Amino acid sequence: MKSIALLALGVAGTKAQMQEFDSLFRQFGACSGADFGSTSACTAAGKAGAQCCDFVVVQDSTITGQFCVNDKQMQGLYTGTYRDYDYTLWKWQCRAPDSSDVVEKETTGGTEEDVGVYSNYEDKIMEWVLWVTYLSQELWVLGWPVSIPLGIGYISWLWLVGFWQFIGIFMGKGDFGGWFVGPFLSYFIVQPWLIFLPSVVISIIPGVNFLSAFLFGWWANLDYYQYNYELFNGPKLPGSQ
Repeated sequence: MKSIALLALGVAGTKAQMQEFDSLFRQFGACSGADFGSTSACTAAGKAGAQCCDFVVVQDSTITGQFCVNDKQMQGLYTGTYRDYDYTLWKWQCRAPDSSDVVEKETTGGTEEDVGVYSNYEDKIMEWVLWVTYLSQELWVLGWPVSIPLGIGYISWLWLVGFWQFIGIFMGKGDFGGWFVGPFLSYFIVQPWLIFLPSVVISIIPGVNFLSAFLFGWWANLDYYQYNYELFNGPKLPGSQ
């Protein structure tokens, strides 16, 4: 009876934090394959302000998952239980901050642990490739022999990386939601059709090409680094100021 009472209290406490009897994917959002406590993976999945937490079925520890839980849902707790729509009881655990984390966040605004599975933070070479691709359009059509081959080359590379990351979902690295809002939208939609192609067309206009080349190059870097990019300073860690 005592254990039942404690379980009831635990479930009641969780109800105050989360809306129970819902799908885990709808209530939290998946972050499968991300590091425990990662925030960037949840941001990429459209769950800004949440961290990637571990979930395990109470009655069957072989059934596990990773989902995004935000501070409001935690309400100061870093572990608890949640009952989903088919009455399965899950135990969840999130990464609790320690004093060193707080100091590091205050001084740097981000840590290496915040880098998600789809982050391009470590790829510093692409920053130079993008700037050369777009700034060569400053030379008007004379810059096309540099800009167009480089542009086609880096777009083709992004497509290969995007396809490989899609395959990685089936090998347990990342999830479809994070891949769709991250690599798919950036590599297959924004970079080729909203940035590179318009930049080439607009570069035909003398005078305008000076401004457009810089702005499209800046936008390409912002998009590639998931808008964690500072002009003249390069890529930033997710969450840094």
